[in-house]
Amino acid sequence: LDVIGGWRVRLLRNVPQALEAVLVLGAEIGGGALVFSHFENLDTRDAVMLSLETVSTVGYGQLRPRTDEGKVAAVALVLLSVSTFGWVTSCIGDAIHPDSDTSIGFGGDEDVWDLSILDRILGRGRFAAQGKGAAHNGHKATFSLSASTENKAWLLAKVAVLVAGGTAGAVWTEGFPQVDALYWTIMTLTTVGYGDVTVSSSGRCVQGVLIVCGLGLFSSFTDLVADWRLPLERRGAPPWL
Repeated sequence: LDVIGGWRVRLLRNVPQALEAVLVLGAEIGGGALVFSHFENLDTRDAVMLSLETVSTVGYGQLRPRTDEGKVAAVALVLLSVSTFGWVTSCIGDAIHPDSDTSIGFGGDEDVWDLSILDRILGRGRFAAQGKGAAHNGHKATFSLSASTENKAWLLAKVAVLVAGGTAGAVWTEGFPQVDALYWTIMTLTTVGYGDVTVSSSGRCVQGVLIVCGLGLFSSFTDLVADWRLPLERRGAPPWL
């Protein structure tokens, strides 16, 4: 999968990164949807969702390939797309909340770190007052989860909004009890996807937004949780913490 990701880098090295993310996402999901629509006789919405669940590895099982041709297509889609889809979600996570510690997305170059569009809408312009290209004067550290308490707080706020929005969307579109809606949201964001709680066609738009916009952001949140656990271990806290 890393080799295939390397092919993407070499093939699109001269393409602006934002456009590259759009092209990769469109090729993976759109191409998969066309194949599934043809071989599995699915409508457009279900074909797109099956393609998205496949490349994101969520895989609830409610939608799945049933024909031999569809299964071969699913195998090819997984092998060609899982690695690059991870990069796309990292880029989207960067666009929502930049993190210079672990990112492989839009902020991969230390000289281009800056606030996301969402942060600017929220009035955080002062946060990047040093301006672009000031990495060696501490600008990069400004976007580090491990170095900035304010960055951690904003990440937690965004994750809370994401989880609350997904939960509310599941309640509204599917009529789930609140606990089931929260459970479904977290299972989607973590790509666990047991399949015991699933959405109908009306809820798949919410599911798609969570997968495309939420995976990269939630990954930064799990990194933050791991960061909190390490200092506890150093201070001799019980291992179960």
